[in-house]
Amino acid sequence: MFIFTHRRITLFRQRNPLFKAIFGKNFFTFTIFMAAVVGILTYPRGFGRYIAGKLTFRETMADFFNNCTFYSLNQTARMCDSRLMEHWTGGEQGGVSIFVSLACYLATYFLLVAICISINVPAGVFVPSFVIGAAGGRLMGEAMSFLFPEGLRGVDGPPIYPGLYAVVGAAAYTGAVTHTLSVAVIICELTGQLTPILPVLIAMLMGNAICKFLQPSIYESIIRIKKYPYLPDLPPSRISVHTVKVEQVMIKDVVYITKSTTYRELREILRFSPHLKSFPVVTDRKSKVLLGSVAKKYLMALMRRHLLAEQLDRVARKTPSDLFNTLKRSSMRLSRRARRSAPDENDKQEINKEKEELLDDRSISGNTLLAISPLHAPNDVPLSSLFSKQPASEIKNENGTLMNKDELLDRVIDLEEVAIDSAPFQLVLGSSLYKVHTLFSLLGLSHAYVTDCGRLIGVIALKELRDALANIYVRGAVPVKVDRKLTSSEFFLPRMLDSNLISRRSYSDAVKPTYGTTLTIPKSV
Repeated sequence: MFIFTHRRITLFRQRNPLFKAIFGKNFFTFTIFMAAVVGILTYPRGFGRYIAGKLTFRETMADFFNNCTFYSLNQTARMCDSRLMEHWTGGEQGGVSIFVSLACYLATYFLLVAICISINVPAGVFVPSFVIGAAGGRLMGEAMSFLFPEGLRGVDGPPIYPGLYAVVGAAAYTGAVTHTLSVAVIICELTGQLTPILPVLIAMLMGNAICKFLQPSIYESIIRIKKYPYLPDLPPSRISVHTVKVEQVMIKDVVYITKSTTYRELREILRFSPHLKSFPVVTDRKSKVLLGSVAKKYLMALMRRHLLAEQLDRVARKTPSDLFNTLKRSSMRLSRRARRSAPDENDKQEINKEKEELLDDRSISGNTLLAISPLHAPNDVPLSSLFSKQPASEIKNENGTLMNKDELLDRVIDLEEVAIDSAPFQLVLGSSLYKVHTLFSLLGLSHAYVTDCGRLIGVIALKELRDALANIYVRGAVPVKVDRKLTSSEFFLPRMLDSNLISRRSYSDAVKPTYGTTLTIPKSV
């Protein structure tokens, strides 16, 4: 109930338009408002006299764990003193029933803690939950001591200790909220005795089991609300994790690299797969036997080493006549720009003077210093040049240079130059979702390839696994239909690498393959 209330409050703050209109996007406003509300409710001379507002959680916990009862009818070894009784009977004025006081304390702090841990201020969950559970147990213990003042078995039997009920209630409530079993050890350390260990363990196990069946832990709930990447634990009561198979969740259209992949194909794969960090390596497009996996950074380094090195070699091999032609083309571009801007007579004379100086023989004989020497390539060659397309005009004017670049792009990549992981993690076709979840949790995997007799069938990542387990506490494990548009290299590479398409069209958004996963949950599951 506490986890459900906290989640509803947090979602109300995120989605309610009236709340956004009042507090806006400034988190300090709501934080200051809640600080004022807590201060008003816990004011000792106001409503705080009904909930022991002047006490801290530590002092309240000490009162709850006390063996004495707030009623003098209980046959305990010692009675509660008057100062302790004043905390739960309305202070010095008195007149407040302990049942009203404990019930108000339980209801007030139940809501306040659920709201306060949802604001953007670091706050703990364990101690407030522990105190709330102790309040509930103390209320039950006081009710039992009131109904059975001489004990359940009479005078000859053991008396009723409300403090023991508070200890059991704190353990059960905290264990249910946090889904942890270490609360029993903490209880033994707080009380300093092992006498209540048996009822504490029984209550904690029952509360933990019931809450695991209905809700995730408070920590998992906060992670889901904030949409952090997290793989939740599997509840033991869901049989669907054993019936759903990996082929119902995996991605079937895989972008891969073969032994016959060219640099042109590799460039298109890297361009249109920016979200992928590694690529599987297979034998060919027909058999698709998985050979290994290669990281994206090694493929990028291979492209730089192959293409940029060849371009630098061509620049270094230029003759003086090539340099003169380059300078001449540069001067012609300057003259065309000058004519477009329609300069005056003085500007024309200056441009002509610059052209004459530029085309002078001394400019290529070494007597004139150039800003950037054509014999040396710049130190920082942009990587975008590997993925940029030359316009048609440049193809026409520089046909020889681009033909050499096309020849380089048509070469087959040398996979021996990159570091290939020859043993990527593989899952056998037909593996259950329970097995997949266990392997991902224990080994810390980010993705795994699904194979059938060594043949690559698909790939499953943490995202697909989280989507399949998104409603595990409500509907169980749900097979997720993964629709990928134009992601298979068998489909888009022959079209994207068509020479006619490259020469006649530019790579606009209309012809680019779209990447992404569209998740649709079948209605009949």
